[in-house]
Amino acid sequence: MEYLKRSQIQTLVKENKLNTEQLNRMKTGKGFIAALDQSGGSTPKALKLYGIEESAYSGEDQMFDLVHQMRTRIIKSPSLNKERILGAILFDMTMERTIDGKGTAEFLWENKGIVPFLKVDNGLAAENNGVQLMKPIPELDDRLDRATLIKFLVLKCVQLLKMQIELALKKSWNNNLI
Repeated sequence: MEYLKRSQIQTLVKENKLNTEQLNRMKTGKGFIAALDQSGGSTPKALKLYGIEESAYSGEDQMFDLVHQMRTRIIKSPSLNKERILGAILFDMTMERTIDGKGTAEFLWENKGIVPFLKVDNGLAAENNGVQLMKPIPELDDRLDRATLIKFLVLKCVQLLKMQIELALKKSWNNNLI
């Protein structure tokens, strides 16, 4: 996985592609990162935990409308504030949604002082030798361009190691995979 180098980040800041206030908040602020990034796979479970059964909606459109309503109530809660929450991770479709007439990311930053993060991955691929890597992200460039325009600061990706690394490497070695 590649990471931006410090010089690349400085270039983005100079070109006004990163919000320096958000960057400074991440450097100096305190608080938790709220995970509000339910996607297709995790949404039914999240809604059920919130008291909404699968029979209450039909299809993904209604499901995502309900999860956005849930997310909106959470975001607008006085308990979700910059004194407690440093940032919030949002799902790709959340970029297209609004809260009180503002984009969700803008609402979080402008109304709450909470840095919006964008989950850019498409979930995890099947486990292989104790490791689950991200699924391919063919739409990554477009997603990053949209995130930059909406002024998301940081991007989040998920990878999961289910076994000890040495064990996975040993199995791979024994199976002539490496």
